Amino acid sequence: MAMPYEPSERCIYVLQLESGFFFIGQTEVELLEERIKYHMNNKNAGSWTSMHRSIAIAEVVRAGCCTSNEARILENIFTLQYMSRYGWYKVRGGDYGMVDEILLYKALYKISIKGKLGFELIKPDHMSENYLNKIQKTIFRGPNKPKGFDGYEIEVQRKVKVSIRQWFSNKTEKFSLEQLESIDCNEICKEWMQVKAPWYGLSQSAYQDVFDQFEYQLAGRIRRFAR
Repeated sequence: MAMPYEPSERCIYVLQLESGFFFIGQTEVELLEERIKYHMNNKNAGSWTSMHRSIAIAEVVRAGCCTSNEARILENIFTLQYMSRYGWYKVRGGDYGMVDEILLYKALYKISIKGKLGFELIKPDHMSENYLNKIQKTIFRGPNKPKGFDGYEIEVQRKVKVSIRQWFSNKTEKFSLEQLESIDCNEICKEWMQVKAPWYGLSQSAYQDVFDQFEYQLAGRIRRFAR
């Protein structure tokens, strides 16, 4: 059995559960049978495959030689595809394996506001409009506002954040909502890092902090369109 960070032959499996539910998982190829048996006999109260009994293997796809994290990407793709076909509330897997509908809705909502979900996200019937508004607010502001740049002087942090805000504003000033939703923050982040990072003495290790700032700017712009 390989460690999660060690490459091994892995696969994605899809279990058909009772009442039209599905579960998507990943494992090493040599451990597939053992993993399927675990889900078929799952007694772990509160887990998806204990709540909905497994009745068949719907699909198995080889992911090749990769790490667990690399296979996770494919696992997430399969999960979203099955959600698109059968309804998001009937499928769990990968980063979207939480049983609680409210928590899953929040995770999917973050993708939907960028136009990258691939299907219409309908809120749970038992979720009030007030709670939905609360979710939207906490995604775009407050505790989710990124800080980052630990280890750099306060003045450098301030100048970097101002630069990112101005860079994003200049790049997207005349963008429509559709154009904003199609933005790849990785691309715009790479551009800024190449041109601006040397000015402020930022190393490549600051990439994630810069990316988070651009994500925050994008979310804010999209939210203002929705007002």
